Amino acid sequence: MGYNKSLFKKAGIAEPKTFDDLLSACAALKKTGVTPISFGNKEGWPGVHYAGQLLAYNVPQATLEKDFVPATAEYTDPGYVESLNQYKQIIDECSDGSGTNGSSYASALQQFSNGKSAMYYQEIIEFDQSTAEGALKREDFGFFKLPVPKDAKGDVKAIEGAPEGYMINAASKNVPLAIDFMRFVTSPENGKILSAPPYGQPSATVGGYSAESMNPTVVDGLKVIADSSYLMPWLDTANPPRVAAAWLSGLQALIGGSMTPEQVMERVKEAAASSK
Repeated sequence: MGYNKSLFKKAGIAEPKTFDDLLSACAALKKTGVTPISFGNKEGWPGVHYAGQLLAYNVPQATLEKDFVPATAEYTDPGYVESLNQYKQIIDECSDGSGTNGSSYASALQQFSNGKSAMYYQEIIEFDQSTAEGALKREDFGFFKLPVPKDAKGDVKAIEGAPEGYMINAASKNVPLAIDFMRFVTSPENGKILSAPPYGQPSATVGGYSAESMNPTVVDGLKVIADSSYLMPWLDTANPPRVAAAWLSGLQALIGGSMTPEQVMERVKEAAASSK
């Protein structure tokens, strides 16, 4: 969760350490006239970030990975519904509510960058974008992991995320050229350029980044990833297409108020059953 240190100071709050702290911070920020969390879920996938992290906290890893596979999926763990209830709390108490389904993730990032919102839940590759333009200065940007809910039954050291990757179309007439280009992009020299502002895209290439040339916050973010016990994959890539679609549409329906957490999970169960 990226946050604006100046807006937090104005509201008299510190980094939230618990899930309840986060909701209390949202209430305090609202009193100052700013949107606590800018959120745009028009595309559907931004909601997966919140849901995935909460699921990692509330559902044991072994259960999650079993449910990723249609042949063994059950989706009966109570942590699923609990996670969606917490997700809805964040949307209702900290964001623009159902209106977020009509707003893009780019608009939400811009709102945060312009100082109109105090927080924005983002990927590490958006850290530099948050402070590249607009009112938010680099020294005012901070971040924290989404706080762990009380009585979480999953892995509290897990973090939501996955590497960005490239693919080459095997049917292309330019496969050799594409391979040469990818070797160019992923070279240590160019990896250091991509890892530094204004791009902020850390390279997985050995020797492909330099902490000295990177935004210190991105460097700190990489340390959090390295210290995490488990990377919870995006729900729309860890699951087969029908299940992924059920998650995306179900989360939007939950935000809009047309489905309950229980109904969302029933839809996911049905999609998993039809994918076997």
